[in-house]
Amino acid sequence: MSAHTSASCDAALGYEAGASFDLDFTAPAAAATFEVFAIRARSTPVHSRVVLVVDGDAASAEQTAQVLRAAGYPTAVETSPRDAARHMTGLGAPGVILLEAELPQVSGYDFLERLRANRRVQDTPVVMYTARATREDLVRAFEAGADGFVTKSREPAALLAAMVKLLGA
Repeated sequence: MSAHTSASCDAALGYEAGASFDLDFTAPAAAATFEVFAIRARSTPVHSRVVLVVDGDAASAEQTAQVLRAAGYPTAVETSPRDAARHMTGLGAPGVILLEAELPQVSGYDFLERLRANRRVQDTPVVMYTARATREDLVRAFEAGADGFVTKSREPAALLAAMVKLLGA
């Protein structure tokens, strides 16, 4: 890894700004997948417990929503950035946006940068949720303005831990 990549990661994760974050690597014993989650500590309170899941794969989005609902989090699902923007225009900012990195028409990272530029939702916590778990993906997510990064897995432990960290139990 180059010094630039390391410095980018440090800056993206908030080291230079003195922010704190939690990083957890979980390897379920019976599963071939692993989970990574990183959550940047927030200084602003969250005013809603609603989770908006934005995922281009409707079946995956609904499966994720079912896990969140079973854990007690009110959840809405949108399958495109355009629909997510309409949802937030009509209903206001959710408590957390769970954003898939690979979306149709525009990447989740690009959509996140647009969210951060919009004063109505710029402070809404956003967790990137993706099957890709490279260091580059993590860095790209935090550079785009993500508050968290969770890899998709058959086990929902990291996803639920991220929601507890951002929204409480």
